[in-house]
Amino acid sequence: GLGVQRDFVDVRDVARAVHAASLSAAQGVINIGSGRAVRLRDAAGVLARVAGYGGALHELDGPPGPLRGAIGHPRTDGEHTGPVAYPYPDGCGSWQQADVRCARDRLGWRPRINLEESLADIWMEAACRI
Repeated sequence: GLGVQRDFVDVRDVARAVHAASLSAAQGVINIGSGRAVRLRDAAGVLARVAGYGGALHELDGPPGPLRGAIGHPRTDGEHTGPVAYPYPDGCGSWQQADVRCARDRLGWRPRINLEESLADIWMEAACRI
């Protein structure tokens, strides 16, 4: 469903973080993200806006019952088992947000590109390829 929240980060910011990490003596796990959870419904609205879509967005309900948000898994014999119900297909639950304090403190890194700019750039790049 579009009510789940995820932390979106632009790939250019990720590349800057990898570069900063390669120049750093920092060790261990360092989370990279925007540090902000965004509801997927809101992200879809931002994408519609940057794409110039002025119509209404309608969120459709998934299949009824336990198949809502389901994904399928292949069987070992090559046959497809069909949908398998999970609370959230990506396995991350309803909320996900990176704690980017270590990236800030150890690498001096902060995300620079917000979601709207990122989606606008992706949209423009795709439009230029058509």
